Amino acid sequence: MPKDRDGDGVLDRADRCPNTPKGAKVNRQGCCVLKGIEFDTGKSTIKSQSTMVLDEVVAVLMKNPSLKVEVQGHTDNVGTQENNQALSQRRAEAVMGYLVGKGIAEKRLSAMGYGFSKPIAPNDTAEGRAKNRRVQLKPH
Repeated sequence: MPKDRDGDGVLDRADRCPNTPKGAKVNRQGCCVLKGIEFDTGKSTIKSQSTMVLDEVVAVLMKNPSLKVEVQGHTDNVGTQENNQALSQRRAEAVMGYLVGKGIAEKRLSAMGYGFSKPIAPNDTAEGRAKNRRVQLKPH
């Protein structure tokens, strides 16, 4: 019988992010992708409509006080690798800053920008690029 040890609905053999915390919403790979986190193009300031999603993350982290996560920033492939790397890092740090500001201990979080090195969709369409501009959380 196939197993799903973390109970996120993704079988272990396909789960890229094992040990997802209870209550976290995950994508098909079992990773907690923060859908609805929006940034203006080329910016790292979190838009106000994104706070509802981030507040859900705060609630999950509060329910799982021993959980440590890496906040991962990603971009599409428009622009240079260097600029996208820096942008993805700033976005991850912005989300981490929001979580710390809501009472999550900084020692439980780390921020890492991956630029466009880990796409989840093809970058040859506007829809694919939009999916790749994301922030996700990976337990560690």
